[in-house]
Amino acid sequence: MNEVSSLYAIDGKFLLTPDAGVQMQFTDLDDGESGRDEKGYMHRKVLRQKVKKWQFVYSVLTQEEYRYMRAVLSTGGTFRFTYPDPDEPSEARTCTAYLSEYGIVWQSALQGLYRNLKFDVIEC
Repeated sequence: MNEVSSLYAIDGKFLLTPDAGVQMQFTDLDDGESGRDEKGYMHRKVLRQKVKKWQFVYSVLTQEEYRYMRAVLSTGGTFRFTYPDPDEPSEARTCTAYLSEYGIVWQSALQGLYRNLKFDVIEC
């Protein structure tokens, strides 16, 4: 049974504790004019550095847990995302973010089991 966690929240609603580690990625956003010239040298015009992306995975969910997560995730558009600071995990940070790459497997309609709920939260 997945418990509600106080580590991650969407618009103040806490997510269930993921049963796998939450992967964080940091990506630089380049201007459209960035790229390689005819000699192969890279010319970058960085618009923003270290844009955060969190990847969540839940291996198994009951129907009740999935219903709860759907209610938390159904924000439509952007939302306020609260997360632990990677440098100071006891401190919470908040940013504007959006949901991407959402998917789940409906394992058993009879038993009300779902598996492999996966989604990404990306900083705006």
